[in-house]
Amino acid sequence: MLNQTLLDEIRTTAQEFWNEEVQTPAFSTLAAAKEIGHRIADKVDDQTTNLLCGNYPVSFEHGPKGQRARSMGDFWLRFDDTYHPVNVKAGQENSNGQPNIVSLRKLLRALLQRQIDSYYLLIVKFQIGSSMRATVYFVDILDYMDCVAFDSGPGQMMLKKKQFYDEMKRGSRTPTMSLYEKCRQLVDLLEAGELRLIANRTKALSEIRSLWTNYSSLAAGQAETHPLDQSQWKLHESN
Repeated sequence: MLNQTLLDEIRTTAQEFWNEEVQTPAFSTLAAAKEIGHRIADKVDDQTTNLLCGNYPVSFEHGPKGQRARSMGDFWLRFDDTYHPVNVKAGQENSNGQPNIVSLRKLLRALLQRQIDSYYLLIVKFQIGSSMRATVYFVDILDYMDCVAFDSGPGQMMLKKKQFYDEMKRGSRTPTMSLYEKCRQLVDLLEAGELRLIANRTKALSEIRSLWTNYSSLAAGQAETHPLDQSQWKLHESN
């Protein structure tokens, strides 16, 4: 795990960079463009990674064909001869939702096989408008387990943005849980999500089976001759 001194130093380095960057004409042009979320996300990822590469011991995961585009971390930060995955994210002021963080199964496999002991988020949150402002957060998300959720469909652990930013306003949290406790909570989170998915899929299948039973009760091969019922669509002609 990274110590607090290094966490604060990296956050300050990124904060000073983005304080200047949001005042540039190039950023103002970017902020005025359409689909700002995707454009800013790419810019934050590239520029923050490049910035830290020039100041800290940073590595990237490689596979048979070179650098992996979908590594667990946008980059891996070395500290005490251990590499720590860092996921760089961009956010906007007054936006809620639950953006994806990482595959929970992949994260758990790495933790339970003792390949990593932390998972860092570096978030650059922007206020866009007449006054441009950036705020940088750099935390081990495993210290904020109450600020994450899990959707077993896509398999992603997600950030509860409002809850997380409210927590950030109260100041950085002093870690209190052991790594064992963090892993146990992640396993519980995965299990609850998987059971919820099974229940939802079972319910959806039961509904379709019931509809099929009603459909097949019509005379065999005659279903298409029955009039359609479109009353539920509430359609209105444009003119």
